[in-house]
Amino acid sequence: MLLIDATNLNTGGGGALLGYLLESISDRSFKALVSANTGIRPSSNIIVTDPCNPLGRTRQSLLENAVRNYNPSTVLCFGNLPPRRRLSVSRTVTYFQNAHLVSRLDRQCRYGTRDRLRYLLLRRSIRTWLAHTDVWLFQTRYIGDAFQQEYGPIDNLGVFPFFDESKLRETCDKINQGYIREGFIYASAAGPHKNHRNLLTAWKMLKDDHALTPLLHLTIPSQNVRLIKQIDELNTSGLNIRNHGIIPRESVLELTASCEFVVFPSLLETLGLGIVEGCLLGCKVLVSNDRAFAEVIEPSYTFEPLSPASIADCVATAIGDPGPRPMVLLRNRIDELIALLFS
Repeated sequence: MLLIDATNLNTGGGGALLGYLLESISDRSFKALVSANTGIRPSSNIIVTDPCNPLGRTRQSLLENAVRNYNPSTVLCFGNLPPRRRLSVSRTVTYFQNAHLVSRLDRQCRYGTRDRLRYLLLRRSIRTWLAHTDVWLFQTRYIGDAFQQEYGPIDNLGVFPFFDESKLRETCDKINQGYIREGFIYASAAGPHKNHRNLLTAWKMLKDDHALTPLLHLTIPSQNVRLIKQIDELNTSGLNIRNHGIIPRESVLELTASCEFVVFPSLLETLGLGIVEGCLLGCKVLVSNDRAFAEVIEPSYTFEPLSPASIADCVATAIGDPGPRPMVLLRNRIDELIALLFS
């Protein structure tokens, strides 16, 4: 039996990947401890818990109780950190998907004191608990290499990117039957590393310097008052930006498939699920010229993410000449991941 620890996940890319993994192993023997923040519903195999601090004793207690109750042969820690203490199982596997926890990659983002302290504690805990897992898994080789440069060499690691390719293509086919593709989309929450400020400045420059007002779809939560206010001011000045707030994942995919372009100015990702989804949904993709993305996708265009002028010039060029079709360079390895976890 497989036991999955997802007690510290939220919605977003990690939650989407977890949902796909759970669906893919629905006919297998497993139990999953899943944070209520993911929105995943309980079932006979899925136990929904209150969100846990990955550093806290509650998470460790839940894991140890589950090990006693279900006697799994493998535990998959799906939220970046191994357990506080070694578990009495044959094998513990940790799936790493948070580039904030590799300090050498996280140098462009400006965080508040609280976030800086949190990432410092998480990094220290990884260093302390490194040997509490038998296998480390990563989404790309680039992230795996950077992780080892920070924390030291790992004897047993694997690279297993995965995404629901068939569902994305079905969504694309459905949308293509009823929509004329129009506009740009950046489907993302609004953390500092997501770089919305430079994107919005670029959209103003498109109007001022290029006489262009392309439609831009965003999914910024309503709690981010400063960005919402900036969007309202820009729209008052003649721009065309539609913020949808937090919407269900299905709606995000359908909205993406109805757009002609994905623009992705993020400063830090382990995979960048949004660019993979955009590519598979038939969009042209404009992305930061970051090495992290070079292993993931061959985009239509790239730009310098810290330069609003570079973003604006790239968007203007794409409108005039949509450029080549992007290509996903990673292979969906869900079947191989499942084989590893249940071996």
